[in-house]
Amino acid sequence: MSLDNELTKLKELLDSGALTQAEFDEQKKKLIEPGPMSPPDTPDAPPAAKKKPIYKKFWFWLLLVIALIIIIVAASGGNDSEKKPSGDEQALAAALNPTTEKHTTTTTPKNQAFSLNQPAELRDFTITAIDVKSDAGSNQFILPADGNTFLAVKFEVENTSNSAQSVFSTAMFTAYADDTLAPFSTSAATALGDLFFGGGLDAGKKMILWYAIEVPSNWITLEIKAQDGILFSSQSVVFRFTR
Repeated sequence: MSLDNELTKLKELLDSGALTQAEFDEQKKKLIEPGPMSPPDTPDAPPAAKKKPIYKKFWFWLLLVIALIIIIVAASGGNDSEKKPSGDEQALAAALNPTTEKHTTTTTPKNQAFSLNQPAELRDFTITAIDVKSDAGSNQFILPADGNTFLAVKFEVENTSNSAQSVFSTAMFTAYADDTLAPFSTSAATALGDLFFGGGLDAGKKMILWYAIEVPSNWITLEIKAQDGILFSSQSVVFRFTR
């Protein structure tokens, strides 16, 4: 029913005496001034979306892969920037630490003795005794002690390692005449003349070395021990000569 019809009906009730003026005014007020309106229904808000764990997100794995690549590149770059040792440094390292060289050599059985023209294989070298010469006093200015003679043994030394080596007969050889130490003799080396005693030797190359000593003239057995290191030896062989 419209507001005009309601007001007309109230006016008719007032005119007929069914409503007093006060009742009319009160009802009229209710029609003209309705009570507060209830707020319209609002739809329920959707539930909040559940967040994914960080390890299930794409960008997390992308960052992880990038970080790993950076670490690997940095590590490999540091290794490449290291200075490579020179030939002399490699030779010294090989003498101090025999395990640094990785090449195949033939192991010489213990207690085996070699004579002339028999090659003996060490870790870094192949050594062959190729000559023995003596001098009892042909040089009138340099003579052995009474009852002694000068001896010199000629060796061919081949560097079988992968790097240059320093080779000196005074460091490589030790001699015994009839089990008595016979040290290197400068007098014997001078008297016998024009002998070579060592230097640098490149990988795969050969060198002639002499080892000169003074021994009793009646010597019977001469043994010369050869070792493969200047400072420390990891392997040695023995050359034996008899008269």
